[in-house]
Amino acid sequence: MPMLNIGQNNGAGDLRSKFLKVFSGEVLAFYNTMRVLENWIFTRKIAEGKSAQFPVLGTVKARHFNPATGDRLTGQGSKTGEREIFIDDELLADVLIPKIDYAFAHFDYRSEYVKQMGEAIGTVVDRDVLAMLIKAARTAGVTDAHPNGGKIVEANAMTNGASMETAILLAGAMLDDKGVPQSDRAAFLKSLQYVRLITGARSMEQDKDGAGNGSIKDGVINRIGGVAIVKNVNAFYGTNFLGNEKYDGTVDAKYAIDATNTAAIVAHRGAAGMVKLVDLVANTDWIPEARADLSVCGLAAGLGVLRPESSVEIAIA
Repeated sequence: MPMLNIGQNNGAGDLRSKFLKVFSGEVLAFYNTMRVLENWIFTRKIAEGKSAQFPVLGTVKARHFNPATGDRLTGQGSKTGEREIFIDDELLADVLIPKIDYAFAHFDYRSEYVKQMGEAIGTVVDRDVLAMLIKAARTAGVTDAHPNGGKIVEANAMTNGASMETAILLAGAMLDDKGVPQSDRAAFLKSLQYVRLITGARSMEQDKDGAGNGSIKDGVINRIGGVAIVKNVNAFYGTNFLGNEKYDGTVDAKYAIDATNTAAIVAHRGAAGMVKLVDLVANTDWIPEARADLSVCGLAAGLGVLRPESSVEIAIA
């Protein structure tokens, strides 16, 4: 007797082909809701290999030239360096759902697991990006001709909106002095800090032309000193971040950073980079010996510091 396999594509192939695409789309949607910081750093996709190299060019000078005094054009040197970012172990979120549970359940738990897997991957990526931005602010220049990362100390930045506003303005000035482009700059704040900034910052006042910089009604503040203000629920400021949990129960210390005194980060997108070998992929496989569906969401990528001078840490001490 012919069986109607509604998951097949055009009546042939994988019996769950159509189901898989829906599942992947759902995971991607929830992943994007938690992944905020990845959009604010440099990202490169590679087809193969274990790492990617990023050359860092030096600068050249302009000088007055007078052949009458014996000046000759001989060229000038420029110190260059490079950064290499390696692919980390694959980042996975997985659930094993017994087949019989589909029949027993009187509620939709599948969508909740999809949501949790997407959010779990997005949360880890966001925290890793933030860790690298903090590391960048504490890292020496690529060569001795390149500036180091920066730090602004504002004792009340964690709890006072006006103090945070001042710190962001000073951080922007520090980036200016190092020749960091004024575009693609952002300040990353925890939710509570973001609200305090809305209620305490002078930047919330109406501009002279009547265009506002945000709205208390909508709970939004846009920019301070040309720096975009980004709220991030995954920020771990005020804590000692130990790194990411591994499947064997240990911790990957690559992203460990003591952020006990960190109140915020102001950075240009060139401060850190992400290399992706395999972008976010989700699939479901039938495990016959377990009589269950194994759903896995995974990402193969790595993060690293690129241009330390493009990141400024706002600290309370």
